[in-house]
This record gives sequence, structure tokens and C-alpha cells, in this order.
Amino acid sequence: MLSFIDRHIESVEHLEILLLLASQDRTWTAAEIFQKIQSSPASVEQRLESLVTASLLDKDAQNKFRFSPKNEQTRHIVMDLAEAYRTRRVRIIEAIYTRKTDAVRTFADAFKFRKD
Repeated sequence: MLSFIDRHIESVEHLEILLLLASQDRTWTAAEIFQKIQSSPASVEQRLESLVTASLLDKDAQNKFRFSPKNEQTRHIVMDLAEAYRTRRVRIIEAIYTRKTDAVRTFADAFKFRKD
């Protein structure tokens, strides 16, 4: 699950959009998702497009989105992630941000000057 978060989830907003679509077998417009998530419309659009690119969502000709993972294993990971987010929300949020912070810190440390 942590590797899935590392590869596909950039923020809590990103996760909540994915889990919203995964929770119901229907198509959604970006405006409908915005109404549920209450983020910025531009951010919702950006997150949706990244989930389409990751093959987690399909986008139809009317610009409606549906949860459609590329395989059953991915579907199960998302369902497990949904359950973990319901029962251990803080741990999942920590997993999203801690790993990103560690990667940024490691990158920044590469540019520190050190005395020989």
C-alpha cells in the first residue's frame, strides 16, 4: 500500500478524489467532484487528469470520470487503502506527507556544502 501511495498519491485531496470515485460505480463530472471535495476547481481537474494518466480513472467523451483501475490487484489496493483511511486516517496522511518530505530532504541534502 505504501508503494501505491508513493507512486500515485500526492496529497490528501488526491486521495479523497480517488476514494470518492472508487466508492460509487458511476461517472462524475469535475464539477460534481468539486462540490463533494470543496477544493479548487483547477486543483480537482489536475488531480483527475493525473489519475487518468495513472490508469486509475477513465475519462469519457463528455469529460466524465469513472474509477477504472487497470487490473483487479490495483482495485483491491484502492479498496484496502479506503478501509485504512477510514480506520487509520492519521497514519495514511502521515504516509502521504512523510515520504514526500523525506524525498525532498534527501534531494536538498545533496546540495549542502560540507567542509572537507
